[in-house]
Amino acid sequence: MKGIFAWPGFKSRRSSSRPTCAPTRPGRAGAFFKLWRFALDGLFSFSTAPLKIWTYVGAISAVGAFIYLLITLIQKIVFGIDAPGYASILILLLFFNGLHMISNGIQGEYIARIFEEVKGRPLYVVGQTFGLDDDAAQVEPVVAAAGKPGTHPPPREPPPREPPPAKPAMRVQ
Repeated sequence: MKGIFAWPGFKSRRSSSRPTCAPTRPGRAGAFFKLWRFALDGLFSFSTAPLKIWTYVGAISAVGAFIYLLITLIQKIVFGIDAPGYASILILLLFFNGLHMISNGIQGEYIARIFEEVKGRPLYVVGQTFGLDDDAAQVEPVVAAAGKPGTHPPPREPPPREPPPAKPAMRVQ
């Protein structure tokens, strides 16, 4: 996959070699569909652009339905043109389907972000370090209070509590 090589920032170069492959046979339409699936996998695996596109298409559809509603109302009120019955159904379908596409796009964005976090890829990849000694770069293992690595220190005692102040005695007259 091209995306997995581009992600960590590997350098790429053109190669002038020619691949040796089997001669093409007539009637191999399946190769096109394999390449098409490969291209779609590359697009959907490394991009959230299709989700954003559907969010925008839903917003455009909902805004278009609202504009069509305004045009239909102006025709009815100002010019007295009767709106056919399909206009109201079309407006409702466009508007609510647009809202559904917007909500699906937003949900897809959340799921895509969860997926990115679950993959556990680092935020950046260190290509080279400068000015670090080999001795200083080594980290000592943490030793717990008991002296054995991997054990937890004993729990701390809570600080002693002060007694509450005494209440003054009440005088009755």
